[in-house]
Amino acid sequence: RWRWRIGGCNGNAKARERADEDGWRMTLLCAMKFLCIVTLILSSVARGTSIAPRHVQHVVGAISPPGMGARSDEFGPRRALGSTDIDGRGVQHTVSVCGPFLFLEDALLPRGKMPPLGKHPHAGLCTVTILLRGDSVKHWDNIRDTEETAKSGGILCMYSAGGIVHAEEALHEEGDDSSFTHILYLWFDPGIHRSLPVFPRSETFRSQQLPQLTEGDMRIRLLMGSYMGRTSPVSTYEADIQVLDCYLPPGEEEHVVLIPSHMDAVVVFIPRFGGSGFFGGSRTLVSELETGVVSTRGPFLPVRCASASSLHFLLLAGKSFSPEERTFFLTGHSGAVLATSEEKARTAMKDFERNPVKFGNLFDVEAPNYVREVEELSLPEISSLSSISDPAEFPDPGQRLNVTYDDSG
Repeated sequence: RWRWRIGGCNGNAKARERADEDGWRMTLLCAMKFLCIVTLILSSVARGTSIAPRHVQHVVGAISPPGMGARSDEFGPRRALGSTDIDGRGVQHTVSVCGPFLFLEDALLPRGKMPPLGKHPHAGLCTVTILLRGDSVKHWDNIRDTEETAKSGGILCMYSAGGIVHAEEALHEEGDDSSFTHILYLWFDPGIHRSLPVFPRSETFRSQQLPQLTEGDMRIRLLMGSYMGRTSPVSTYEADIQVLDCYLPPGEEEHVVLIPSHMDAVVVFIPRFGGSGFFGGSRTLVSELETGVVSTRGPFLPVRCASASSLHFLLLAGKSFSPEERTFFLTGHSGAVLATSEEKARTAMKDFERNPVKFGNLFDVEAPNYVREVEELSLPEISSLSSISDPAEFPDPGQRLNVTYDDSG
């Protein structure tokens, strides 16, 4: 009995210590947030910009490809941002670009399936595959000619530089028993008019490697950029961007997401099963599979959950490049090219069509002269490449999912 009491006392003491640590941690976080708000306000005043909250200017629904259903619980892609290329090909969307952000798509897939893109080309842009749940993704490219795996909950980021051919394959692994795979695809301009690494590269990050913050009841995963003194390990190159993955429980409490005042291109997107919320000073309602275009000025964005279930939203914020840094976007063969001129975009696509196996400037004759960047790379042997064509019709799920998004665990 005495030992039990002593053990209980020790246990209570440890519990008090943990509570004190949590209290100090929360106090420190609140102090950091307060300092960030003060800094943003002072910088806004110094620049003569507004210190009022940002608001949502208009809301646009995600677009389904022709011939596909529009329901959120049906398999397939839903375009949230990004429109047609210089030849008018692609899905017409009201929000064609948002500063450095070129493309955002929400994809719901059966387990073991990926979009039927095969091995396809990219050049100029950065592609980011955000794995919300379901299968892991096995990535292959013609530069390293090796495979690497991005785990469910993690991120795969690929910088395509002068050209790369890559493919993604679903890989079922233990640990996620979801009946579906949920992925967000994001493309952005890394700053192709500026000084960038010469050759392509890819990075994979597990969920545990991405900074996570808690502000009251709101949980934030910092996918890219910096927030509240923390910085994501995912490279953004010359793009000044911030990507937050946020979860907010139901309730009347209003929260605030800080946005650097100089970032003039901001959207919020609620993915499938993400619920709905009120955003901005005007309390504009944004619902599942809708994109809210946010005003260009202000140091913060108010947000409150508007649904009975939790709110899950993605916030993309970035600083637009100058008008002189105009880019040209061209799609083809299930891939895309971003270039500083129309001629360069078309030339890159023709180079791929001429030799898809050795597409990319790593295979140029001059490449070995760039010792610094090729020292960790080796020219791969020629791989067998399946026939490359434009994507086939996306598979029909055959039945409704009728699932809800549960971010617990």
